[in-house]
Formats: sequence, C-alpha cells, structure tokens
Amino acid sequence: MNSSTCCLVVVFNHNHSQNVPLLRRLYGSRFSHLLFLMPFCRDPQKDIIPVCESAYFFQGYLWQAHDRLLHEDCTHYVVIGDDLLLNPRLSETTIIDELGLNGESGYIKQLKSCSDVPLQWLMRYGNLLDQHLIPAHVFGSRQLLPPLSKYRKDVQFKNALPDKELAEGLLRRHGVESKPLGLRNMVGFDGMVRYFPGITRALIHALCKSKIPYPLAFGYSDFFIVPKLSFEAFCFYCGVFAAMNLFVELAVPTSLALAVASISTERETRWRGVEVWRPKARAELERRTSDTSRSLDAFFEPNQLYLHPVKLSRLAGSNA
Repeated sequence: MNSSTCCLVVVFNHNHSQNVPLLRRLYGSRFSHLLFLMPFCRDPQKDIIPVCESAYFFQGYLWQAHDRLLHEDCTHYVVIGDDLLLNPRLSETTIIDELGLNGESGYIKQLKSCSDVPLQWLMRYGNLLDQHLIPAHVFGSRQLLPPLSKYRKDVQFKNALPDKELAEGLLRRHGVESKPLGLRNMVGFDGMVRYFPGITRALIHALCKSKIPYPLAFGYSDFFIVPKLSFEAFCFYCGVFAAMNLFVELAVPTSLALAVASISTERETRWRGVEVWRPKARAELERRTSDTSRSLDAFFEPNQLYLHPVKLSRLAGSNA
C-alpha cells in the first residue's frame, strides 16, 4: 500500500449549484479534499470555485482554478463530471492503489491518437474546414499552422506549447502516434460509401494527404486522474487549449500526455467505467437510481469504476 491521498474535483458543465449539497453527502465522507468547479458562479464558497468557460472547453476551468487547487495537500487530483457517479467503495486512500498508480502516474479511460478517431466523430460539430481539411473538433489546432498564425497574433499559441517534434515524442511515450487521416477514419460512413462512391473516393484521397498540424490525443474526459507533480503543467496546457477552442476530449488527453510521465488506461486495470448512452438503458438506469430503498452499492457491479451519466435529482432521496 502507498500513502496516496486524492483531492476529488467535481466539474460542472453548467451552473447547477443546487446539486452541491447532494454531492457533499455522496463524497464528503470518502474524500476530505472535495472541491467543485462551478461555471458562472456568483456565490463562491469554501469548496466552490467559480470559473467562466464554455462546457465544450471545460479544460479551461482547471487552469482558472489551478492556484486554489494546488493548495490542497494531496498526491493526486481525481477529476469527475458532476453527472458521473463514482463507485462508493472507492475513497481518497484506496482509488490510487486500486488503479495501480504511483506518485508520477495519471489515469484516463483510453488514450489514442486523434488521427485514429472516426471522421464521423471529428465532424460532429460541423463540416471539414477550409483547405487544410482539419475537422471541426480540432479547429483550434489549426492556429498552430504558420499560414493561419497571422490571424491570431494577439495569442502566441505556438510559443506556449512544446514544438511539434517534442510533442510527438511526448505522446509517443504513451503509445500515441500521429498519422495522416485516411480510410480507417471512414468508420460509420457505410451509407456514403454505398450511395456516393465517387465523392467517397475523392474524400479519402483528400484525407490521405491531410495530417493534423499538431499531434493530438483523444480520450473520454469525464473521469481522469492527474498526479500533483505534473498538475501545474497539465493545467497550463489545458488553459492554452481552452484559448484555442479545442474540444475537451482532445484537450484533456493531450494535456495529460504532454505533462505526465506515465499514464494508465482502463485496459491495464481490473476496473471498468460504464457509460450509458442508449435511451432504453438510460431510462432503466434512471428507474433504478430513483429507488430510494436501495443503497448506492446496489447500483454497481464488482470492479465497476463509475456510472455516467446519472441524474442527480433521481438520487436526492436515495440511501446514499
């Protein structure tokens, strides 16, 4: 066993300060260091840190709050979304051991190159942009291109981040290799391939010539852990990527990969996080969590790290 102690940081996408009392009840007995990052909060409290940023770039919250967070006497920061329910069997003194981390290692569910992400995901918030063919989710990274830097002389992103070669090396140590976009990114475009073969061939040809201008990692970002030794550097990169409007599921894993020496992912542990996105499954989860006669333990299978998303209003009367 090690002597690791965690600070639990709960990130709110929107200002739902009415849920803070319930979260204190859920986590207060397990985490002596418990803080809430609340957007557009005008009533800060001892454990509520006000922040101002879009929820799409909530990595910016961490940079805005990092001075306050660094005062916590802990070895790691466990960052979770406000609608993520952490397994009640885990606490500030057990979670690091359970995930097999040490004082220099962090955790994220998965870590892979942005260039390996399906194009359908990359295009989710818009179409491919301008002649560089950089998808909407990675729009911020385009500011690193010399031809575009003249439009953003007010913010020198390029000087704030490791240069491209160094960044590639830092990501490569975690198994993240940046490659040109290509056929593997066409997952989910079956209909387009079938009905528009000519357009598909042209798109693939264009993609094969397109490379993300700065190495970026991708990963689910509603649960991650950062060691205190790397926390300031991690938060700084998060702030830079927020200024670039880089989507959080690229910004957080990239910042983690740049700042942290060692990163564990879900496949390297015996714990599994559970995301519930299908409508029927979500309705069933809401039904289960609204049963006030059941304890939180009853919602979790063995070695189930968390449930996400969970409506906190359903838990208000539960036996938490």
